[in-house]
Amino acid sequence: MKKKIVLSLMMVASLFTIAMAQPPQGGGGQRGSQMMEMLKQRMKEELKLTDAKADSVVAISREFQPKQREIRMDQNLSDDEKKTKIKELMDARKARWKSAGLTDAEIKSVTDFYENMQQRGGGGGPRPNNKK
Repeated sequence: MKKKIVLSLMMVASLFTIAMAQPPQGGGGQRGSQMMEMLKQRMKEELKLTDAKADSVVAISREFQPKQREIRMDQNLSDDEKKTKIKELMDARKARWKSAGLTDAEIKSVTDFYENMQQRGGGGGPRPNNKK
């Protein structure tokens, strides 16, 4: 009987140890840091932003991300209310970019950059631009 209890306790302890050794789920940790570094590098190369401006853009965007997700997930809001709140949030993000020293042209470039990223991520490639 004692052997079964001791064996059970050892199994529970080993399972707990294995569970605690697993990396966190959800893309956080080192992978998230690497993605942010790659994003900053692309902004510096494609948009010709300085290190400081690219750092600011990414940090501010990261701050607004959970707020945007919260709005999208709020089932108490209609689609129109969600669009309005997200637009207000994006306007606030642009104001923060401006206060971080970005010019209007740079803000437009960064906004387009994020929109293109979102389109590629959502559809696997660039979507055709039907605006004329």
